[in-house]
Amino acid sequence: MIELAEAAVADGLDVQFDAHTRPHGITNLSASLPQWALEGGPADLAARLRDPAARRRLKRYQSIISSFGLGGWDRVFLFAGHGSPEGAGRSLADLTPPGGDVFDTIYDLLLAEGDDPHPALVISTATRRTCWPRSSAILYARRSRMPPRCASTGPLAKTTFLGPYTWASWFFRHMVREASHLSLEEAVHKLTVQPAGRIGLADRGELREGHRTDIAVFDGDRFAERGSLEDPNRLAVGVEHLIVNGGPTIVSGAETGARHGAVLRA
Repeated sequence: MIELAEAAVADGLDVQFDAHTRPHGITNLSASLPQWALEGGPADLAARLRDPAARRRLKRYQSIISSFGLGGWDRVFLFAGHGSPEGAGRSLADLTPPGGDVFDTIYDLLLAEGDDPHPALVISTATRRTCWPRSSAILYARRSRMPPRCASTGPLAKTTFLGPYTWASWFFRHMVREASHLSLEEAVHKLTVQPAGRIGLADRGELREGHRTDIAVFDGDRFAERGSLEDPNRLAVGVEHLIVNGGPTIVSGAETGARHGAVLRA
């Protein structure tokens, strides 16, 4: 894919791409279902998931979840599930009885979610790739049916997700200090100027007069993630000060509690 992108650039096309910064992926377990399975509402979905003939048809559907299984179901884990909290952290292989079909386990987990199958999340550690900086984070605004591992404050309290707390610090630790793929300056550029320019944020990404002030003061030798798959909502270490949109959010390593961010529109 990298070679294709570079060839396109050499031909004069404007091509850039991004990739996740960790060797695992996370998505909703409901992504295993085709659209027709969701038609008609929760009761119809539950009826299909209980019907052996419908299950046989569902098992023929090729989804991102079935692609996770190509790396081995022992490397695909239930991250969170309201209906099956006791299964969190266990692989789908482990959750499947001996001689059983892992897809039956998937459908049983979705049935356990009740009227809303979508909060159930799975992690796959089946990928290995060189990564460039990007993170995706799902925002669950004041949802009541969320797993117990959670952030503690704000409108997104009682939510948990892997991306927000670890992605940039992982990128620096691995790509700059450990693998030496990038200099510190190159890494900063890829996290600031490059994405801001790409999506057309003219007043972000560089320290210039008239720009919105977003500044992270960090120790390049210490900046690293603390969050893990089991406990993701932990702030990185090595950040001394953080100014967001002109206002201090972290001062001398401590959170101020202030929120100065705003929705950005290109």
